[in-house]
Amino acid sequence: MKLDTYITRQACNIYTVINDNNEGILIDPGYNANNCLIEHLKKLNVDIKYILITHGHYDHIGALNDVLKVYPNAITYIHEEDKICLTSPKYNLSDDFNNGMNVVVKVKHLITLSDNDNLNLLGFNIKVMHTPFHSKGSVIYIFINEEIIFSGDTLFFNTIGRTDLITSEPRKVNDSLLKIKELNANYVIYPGHGIKTSLERELKYNMYLRIL
Repeated sequence: MKLDTYITRQACNIYTVINDNNEGILIDPGYNANNCLIEHLKKLNVDIKYILITHGHYDHIGALNDVLKVYPNAITYIHEEDKICLTSPKYNLSDDFNNGMNVVVKVKHLITLSDNDNLNLLGFNIKVMHTPFHSKGSVIYIFINEEIIFSGDTLFFNTIGRTDLITSEPRKVNDSLLKIKELNANYVIYPGHGIKTSLERELKYNMYLRIL
């Protein structure tokens, strides 16, 4: 497995998981200023087969239309509670935070997810864990055999995602974090923003996990 990280101008991490056949899973295609993301993917010489969305905010789906023009057969996955974000600038927050540039995404091949779904994509065994609080449909993607987690805006280095947005559910913070605390501490965490960390470290130093 090869893992590539592309950081957008909005400091959003876009990840590409690539197998030995140069087939890829793209995670959170968030921004594509001057077509830079597309050019980056072309340099990787990767054929994007699947797109995983951790949550539907514009800074994590903003390049999806552009990606699907280049990879029209790619299948996009998003939790059922955040499906509305694909077509609603209100719910994906682009009407408030994206300088007046509304994000509306048209997805031909779309699969909605539920908690505890198991995916087998390109030989990777992936568990979907629903972690609502930053958004109603926030999920983390757990790559079981690789022991890595793509946490979106659920869990960061030393902190967690904000809960004061229109799509947030602050009352579900503790329930979501308790589910994460039950996971194997060996997992490496790749967040939607900022540097990678580990669950072991966050259990020790992240105050939101420590107080539970």
